[in-house]
Amino acid sequence: MSIVGLKEELNHRVLVGDGAMGTLLYQEGIEGCFEELNASAPETIEQVHRRYINAGADVIQTNTYAANHVKLRRYQQEHRVREFNEQAVKIARKAAGNNAFVVGTIGGIKAFFSDRGFGRRDEGESCGTSGCPCRDGHRRLFAGDLLRSG
Repeated sequence: MSIVGLKEELNHRVLVGDGAMGTLLYQEGIEGCFEELNASAPETIEQVHRRYINAGADVIQTNTYAANHVKLRRYQQEHRVREFNEQAVKIARKAAGNNAFVVGTIGGIKAFFSDRGFGRRDEGESCGTSGCPCRDGHRRLFAGDLLRSG
């Protein structure tokens, strides 16, 4: 399903998005680096996507909320940013098929940086070509959670 199709659908109806990937994984007893599961347990991530689609989601987000160099550093996985992002996109597209739109997710970067005293340059570099999902020329839509809450 294309971005053009997404825009067309939005002209005719309200689209339902998925929920939090991490919350469902945590409820299943999974802890640690959820983005690493894109490589080690893709079937688990695909299953979560399918649960949301089966529940009525028209739009699913890639499992890339913390898939950037800075956040993956805490798991010593920063060298795998590109791998995790590419796998996440493949998994989401497979799960979605022709039943849902896929958007890339970029999460919580601004709050993460301001809490640790990083500057804007670090923030931008973290979200460079390998640090963002869906940067392969096929998708141009991102769901961002970049602002500090409360």
